[in-house]
Amino acid sequence: MEARLAEVLPYVDEHYWQPLHVKGGPIPIPCWSVFTQAHVTFDGKLSACGFEADGAAIMADLTRVSFLEGWQCERFARLRNAHLERDVSCTLCEECGRVR
Repeated sequence: MEARLAEVLPYVDEHYWQPLHVKGGPIPIPCWSVFTQAHVTFDGKLSACGFEADGAAIMADLTRVSFLEGWQCERFARLRNAHLERDVSCTLCEECGRVR
């Protein structure tokens, strides 16, 4: 994991480890997380959400592509666009209990 962190650090303003579970209420759409936070799993996957657990939010495999390629990939761009349009239907965020 330290090697992946070293690869990411040049591209981020701040890094912190997020706890596995965070208590809190729903957040509005657009969800700030898809625009401002990178969630990297223990096995090097870039996820759009730190709260999604079944793998649906995986945007890229950082063992195969650079962090920047994963962050700017087409799937991530479509998800961010859906949030900007305030319509997350037919996205992985549609059933999220955190958004309203």
